[in-house]
Amino acid sequence: MLFDTSVLIAHLRGDRRATDLLLSVPTKQRLASVLTRAEIEGGMRSSESASVAGLLGATLNVKHFPMFAGLNRAFD
Repeated sequence: MLFDTSVLIAHLRGDRRATDLLLSVPTKQRLASVLTRAEIEGGMRSSESASVAGLLGATLNVKHFPMFAGLNRAFD
């Protein structure tokens, strides 16, 4: 399922309905477009960076993102 920016922002801000919707979809079927990612990262508050990294932070190149404490490789 492709999730829109508004759903992901609602989840990040604690809206249980958005969280429930996200959790109802198997992990590997949860999708967001690059535009959604750009909108979220471009509009996030400083205090939201860890939450955003947790939501969108799948990467193999963690050394390029030192600002996200605890960011792990998506896989080895």
